Amino acid sequence: MRVLGKRFLTLILLTCAQGALGAEHGFYVGAGIGASEHDLSDGGAQSSILVSFGGPFGGGVMSVPRASLQADGDGTGWKGVLGYRFHRYLAAEVEYLNLGGGELRETFDLPLPFGGQTTIERTYSSDVSGPALSAAALLPLGSRFEVIVRAGVLFADTDVTFEEFNGSTTTYGDQVFIGGIGLVWNIDERWSARVEYQQSDDFDANRDLATSHVELAGASVVYSF
Repeated sequence: MRVLGKRFLTLILLTCAQGALGAEHGFYVGAGIGASEHDLSDGGAQSSILVSFGGPFGGGVMSVPRASLQADGDGTGWKGVLGYRFHRYLAAEVEYLNLGGGELRETFDLPLPFGGQTTIERTYSSDVSGPALSAAALLPLGSRFEVIVRAGVLFADTDVTFEEFNGSTTTYGDQVFIGGIGLVWNIDERWSARVEYQQSDDFDANRDLATSHVELAGASVVYSF
């Protein structure tokens, strides 16, 4: 996903044209879709688990380290946007972002008392969504193109489903920085198209997951009133 973000930046830097055609003030709305990722590469909240055992001579607790970790956070995301452009170079936006989710599978190898081992597996799935408030700077690249650079706050809800515990779902709320960069093509005075890459700061670790973040790279269409 980060490679895709670099490609967007390269596209912006290579684009060349001549003053900006789009509306320079007023409200606008838009919607978009793209490739999303919930980066779960840090795994679950625990790199080891505690397992209790008993026997004829007493019992105890054993710490079992994580043996393997598989994370897949790629998916499809979408967004809606309501914005107000104060003048040619500055706008404020409220977005609703559905950032898809990911899947996480961990295994823990528990040694058995008389040799051999058994494997304990934990599987999680995630779904991330929420509103974002941001300020956007728009820098003309000519008569029809602009660079958009944004910074704001994402109010994310992360639904985490623990598959091995009756499919129970827990929702964790986070408020994190989100930034983005993209290219705007002003088709006419009302309609424009965007390609944009956005990434959040790390969400805090919670009871189920270690730190994680989300990314969205996609295209959107915007209508100015």
